[in-house]
Amino acid sequence: MNKIRISVIIAASVLAAAMAAALPAATAASGSGPPPAGTVRLAGPMRADPAIHYRTQLAGPRQVSAGTVTSLVWAGYAVTADAGQTIGRIQDLLTIPDVNCAQSTLGSSGHAVASVWAGLDGFTSNTVEQAGIGADCSTTTNPATYFAFYEMYPLPAVTFTGVSPGDAIVVIVHRVSTGWNLVLQDRTNGASITTVQPCPSGSNCKDANGEAITEDYNGSVPAGYNLADFGLDNQTDLLATSGSGRNGSLGSGGLWTSSTIDMANGAHRMATPGPLYGGEAFYLGWNASS
Repeated sequence: MNKIRISVIIAASVLAAAMAAALPAATAASGSGPPPAGTVRLAGPMRADPAIHYRTQLAGPRQVSAGTVTSLVWAGYAVTADAGQTIGRIQDLLTIPDVNCAQSTLGSSGHAVASVWAGLDGFTSNTVEQAGIGADCSTTTNPATYFAFYEMYPLPAVTFTGVSPGDAIVVIVHRVSTGWNLVLQDRTNGASITTVQPCPSGSNCKDANGEAITEDYNGSVPAGYNLADFGLDNQTDLLATSGSGRNGSLGSGGLWTSSTIDMANGAHRMATPGPLYGGEAFYLGWNASS
């Protein structure tokens, strides 16, 4: 990485942090409270679009050093609850990256994709309760298709139009008595998704992890979905909460341990997170499509 790119990354991170400080607290994103379990409340230009297909992949982490793992599909940071503990809540403020389809190499499926999300589970367990945004390049001559989603993996995601590159997005995933309260709010255009969903039938949602992730979704490189060139994304205002109600950063200890996740195809790095500033913010850079 050259000096110019390092300067751009630092400047973008500072800008994202300043934007986070200027916004109201992310905990206000849920508005009047969650809707009845199993229902979805939409606001602003958010519209369901089942023609957009999103499917997360489990991290499958491979330990490379103390506190650092690689994954073929995930990059970012995760916290894992210590024995006898759970992660009951995660919040994140992200900026939708402006994906460069022209500089992306499409996979054999004809697509290059990227998503940015926050959620619970999936790092060391077999479910994921998440919400976030995605971008899909199906050609190198037209802009990407951008969308928002929530997902209770292994069920497929529910996808929505109504977001654009540059939008500031708050995501909160919170364990509640009736399931998981999934909130996504676009602070730029006023769009939002709020829903409470149960654990999928036959699954065990353990609340074992909390994550802030950029992903190569829909099966990743082996399935022909390359990682789209998102350039840089920033995630700030990060906060995890234990099942007992204790708040902390993604870097704090006591009830959980933190892991850095590099996305790599073998020895070939695809996306790399920068340092975790105060446990509450980081930038993440694109390296390669596959």
